[in-house]
Amino acid sequence: MYNCLVNSNDLESEIIKYIENFFNVMNYESKINLDSNTLLLEQVIGFDSLELAGLVAHLENLTNYDPFEEGFLEFFTIGELARLFSSK
Repeated sequence: MYNCLVNSNDLESEIIKYIENFFNVMNYESKINLDSNTLLLEQVIGFDSLELAGLVAHLENLTNYDPFEEGFLEFFTIGELARLFSSK
C-alpha cells in the first residue's frame, strides 16, 4: 500500500497498469499508447462512469486519500488524475 505522499509519476504508472489489466480482463485490444496525456472518458479509453469510479476507488485504497472528499474536482487525463491523488 502506498501512503498519501506518493508522487504523481508512481500514480500515473499505477493508473496505466490498472487500465492495461482492465483491457486484458475484458479482452479489449488496446491500440493506443497510454501516457499522462491520455483522456480517460473520451473515445480514447472509453471508460464509462462506473469503470472510472472503480479506478478512483482503487487509487483511494492505494493512497488512503480521497481528493473528492469536499466535492468533485475536474480531471480529464491520466496525469491530471494522478496529480489529484498526489496533491496532499
